[in-house]
Amino acid sequence: MAVPLGDIETDINGTATLLCSISSGRHQVKLKEWNDAVGHPIRPSAEIQQHLETALGDLADQQICGNHQICPTDVVEIVEKLSRR
Repeated sequence: MAVPLGDIETDINGTATLLCSISSGRHQVKLKEWNDAVGHPIRPSAEIQQHLETALGDLADQQICGNHQICPTDVVEIVEKLSRR
């Protein structure tokens, strides 16, 4: 899934590709890549990387993947099927 991603403190903005792994008991969201508007890779500092990992971990813990408001229909359907197991 590709989403806009920016760091307010450094004004670094781009598009992040996230890898979402979903099972009946656990969700996991990881940053696969982060590119600027031209498509060049953004290499976040260790501090920004830690903030990203914390934020994505919080999203996974809240099981945001599968929400009808933010996810594509096929993702929602997969999550619903896994939730029934």
